[in-house]
Amino acid sequence: MEVTLLMKEGLCIASGPLIVNNLYKISFTLLYPDEKSEYTFQTTRGALPWEVWYRRMGHIGYDALHYMHRQQLVKGLLVDQTSPIPDCIACIQAKQTVKLFGPLIQRNTTPRELTHINLWGKYNISSINGLYYYLLMIDNATRYTSLAFLKTKDQAGDKLKQCITHLLTHDKIPCALHLDKGSEFLNANLRDWCLTKGIEMQTTAPYSLSQNGVAECMNRTLVELA
Repeated sequence: MEVTLLMKEGLCIASGPLIVNNLYKISFTLLYPDEKSEYTFQTTRGALPWEVWYRRMGHIGYDALHYMHRQQLVKGLLVDQTSPIPDCIACIQAKQTVKLFGPLIQRNTTPRELTHINLWGKYNISSINGLYYYLLMIDNATRYTSLAFLKTKDQAGDKLKQCITHLLTHDKIPCALHLDKGSEFLNANLRDWCLTKGIEMQTTAPYSLSQNGVAECMNRTLVELA
């Protein structure tokens, strides 16, 4: 396989074969070897099928790809819109780990009426800054998602108060929090603080991850993409 670089007039100025690691060894001749000239090369590629972008984006789903392409959220996302959209057998087999819990309950809420909270971690490997956890906040109506990264599990309560205080200064304070019964949330410090702000704390039953399904599904989406 070989690549060829052409000028606007169609004149070949450089070419070279594919070697290793998707690198090309380019050979060219300087037009003005006696002058200190700078040379830059730019390559272009045509639109790629939906399936290729699906794999490159970490199997995020075709609905999200269509949305990013329609809203032009990603530069260089050139898609052949006539290409087929095949089912991903690996995703179907890997993500169906348990049986369905039953039909979903439609929650007709307004923004900031209900916020899903969840703490994820501990990871086996820390980040560059030594972080092992993250705090997840999802608005039930809009599904707007926020993340706050933590070094230790006991920082979750203080970080949650910081996030809510930030929303309070922008007149966007949540009315109710939906979370599990972890000690990082159900403690006197955080409970009393929420009472003073008029925030209701709704908790799930013990060992019932499905009752906080919105946050759990987002956890899996984020971790698999990472």
